[in-house]
Amino acid sequence: MRLNVTSRLPRLFFTDQRLDALRAMMTDRRLANPEKFAHVRQELGLEG
Repeated sequence: MRLNVTSRLPRLFFTDQRLDALRAMMTDRRLANPEKFAHVRQELGLEG
């Protein structure tokens, strides 16, 4: 994971392996509420 703080809002960048783990976590409603984390799900391409 890499943190970029050069812009106004800091951004995290994940390795491919960690990004896959985050996607898996976001698909489990018990771990991540789909409504609360809709913005993350959209960024990961999980929302249509």
